[in-house]
Amino acid sequence: MKRFLPITALAVFAYPAATISCQNGQGAANPQIFWDGGAIPDPVFRTYVLENFDTDRDGKISRKEADAVLAIDLGRLCGESSDTPAIESLAGVEHFRNLKQLICNGHALTELDLSKNTELNILKCKDNQLTTLDLSENTALLTLNCGRNPIKTLDLTENRALSMLVCDYNQLTAFDLSQNTALTQLFCGHNQLTALDLSENTMLTDLWCDYNRLTELDLSKNTELTDLSCGWNPITALDLSENTKLTYLNCLNNQLTALDLSENAALTELYCGYNRLTALDLSENTELIRLGCSDNPLIRLNLSDLAKLEAVSFDYENHEIQVITNSQTAFVSDLTRYMQSIEAEKQKKYRQQEE
Repeated sequence: MKRFLPITALAVFAYPAATISCQNGQGAANPQIFWDGGAIPDPVFRTYVLENFDTDRDGKISRKEADAVLAIDLGRLCGESSDTPAIESLAGVEHFRNLKQLICNGHALTELDLSKNTELNILKCKDNQLTTLDLSENTALLTLNCGRNPIKTLDLTENRALSMLVCDYNQLTAFDLSQNTALTQLFCGHNQLTALDLSENTMLTDLWCDYNRLTELDLSKNTELTDLSCGWNPITALDLSENTKLTYLNCLNNQLTALDLSENAALTELYCGYNRLTALDLSENTELIRLGCSDNPLIRLNLSDLAKLEAVSFDYENHEIQVITNSQTAFVSDLTRYMQSIEAEKQKKYRQQEE
């Protein structure tokens, strides 16, 4: 089954990127390696630059050599137990004025100055120690992954070309996306958001905003939405009448008392467990393949029209519930398997973000 994250052509480029060596860079002698006397203080970053971009092997980076660099990949590729020291500073990156892609996931960066890298299209800096991120000069940015940092504020008003934004596992309480009208994929889960205005993001296809503090979510302008995951929020009502292209819906663990899916005929996966639903009409959702509706006070569940349904999970301890189904449906009595399925889909989506 096709699942998750249709990366847009604008989101990923085939830049030839050098990768970091699994060697300690402490042996480099002079940090002043650029033609203008500029330095790279961090020994690991300095070693990486010299090994990959000093084409004439003179121990310096000329203007011509620096201008030829389009991609820098500092991802720690030697495994979790790598002996490669974490990079603490990317000072010196400003010399690469034509840089289009920067990957620096999994290091120990506390700041990141990219004000001179105005050609940057792709930035992946997740799993660092960044508390702020100024991208006001990076107006060509298309893809940003700054997840798993203690960032509290994120100003993206100048990044109007942005198509993919991954900022999950931060400390964001609010952000303004009104200028990011090209946004198609947004992953902002595991923050402290109390409101999310997406009225200007009409091209949005993927929205993952789990584990926030949202009490409402207006998606009436997001008619291109295909994947929605808004679980673990105190949302009391969810109007999906305008989201007719929706194929995946996870609204687990909210405070929903009703869920109208009559306009969502394209749905193939629905997870609405741990709410307060007393009724669930799925008569229009004939494309459903997976259904999870456990821990709701449901009295009746009619699945007879769902010929494509492969698996369903509901409250087996609720002896009051009446279930009408077809003989081909597999019932999942173990909630562990049900939750593992959701987690597997989530991880698959996250992995594809890195491709």
